[in-house]
Amino acid sequence: MKTKSCATKCTQRELAMLAYWQSRGIQIRRDQKIPLSTETPPSFATDHPVLDAMLGLGIIICIFSGVAFWVATAAGLL
Repeated sequence: MKTKSCATKCTQRELAMLAYWQSRGIQIRRDQKIPLSTETPPSFATDHPVLDAMLGLGIIICIFSGVAFWVATAAGLL
């Protein structure tokens, strides 16, 4: 029977940064890259990429709709 290893190889710096972020309540998944800086925590986009993309699309649609409404009103179409 073949088993997979659950651990990944990390450097001492990565382990120290992992402990740093975990002490501040930020959980880092197994497949997520460990941030090596104390200045920038893991971003929302890396934690929730689909939700981040949907929010971005919603913002773009709202801006486009607002501009289209403004142009239509200025042209006298509405």
